[in-house]
Amino acid sequence: MNSISWRRVIAVPLFLFVFYFVWGEMRAESRRSSSAEVELDRLIPREKWGATGLNKLTPAEQQTLAEEISSLVSPAQLPQAAPSAQSGSPDWRDKSQWRKLQRGMSKDDVRKLLGEPAKISSAKFYEFWYYAGGNVTFDNKDRLDYWDEP
Repeated sequence: MNSISWRRVIAVPLFLFVFYFVWGEMRAESRRSSSAEVELDRLIPREKWGATGLNKLTPAEQQTLAEEISSLVSPAQLPQAAPSAQSGSPDWRDKSQWRKLQRGMSKDDVRKLLGEPAKISSAKFYEFWYYAGGNVTFDNKDRLDYWDEP
């Protein structure tokens, strides 16, 4: 008969606990870095990143730089993220639109509220839509799972 040692009883849950929080922090950092990159893409074309050294900045530094540039430039001078934002269509910059989001919404429902995303990426179980400063996450059933307002 096999007996389980008390060390294994403690070690396994401890390992799972640490793994869960490390994985969660990596996922959160990925979301933060992606939103900073989207904001900088809107302000400075990606092909100029190498010449300006932006590709060497950390995500936190990229976010700070994007915020500083945005505060220095008037809103009328900023490049628009998507043509739909100019034409009276849904506008992701309107906080009231973000407040209407609900878990389980379809992609079409989100698109009607926020318009077209600036960037879309996907992982094994999730799809991410990025708007300058905010993002939404869909689960593997194409239902809204999580979002960060700009």
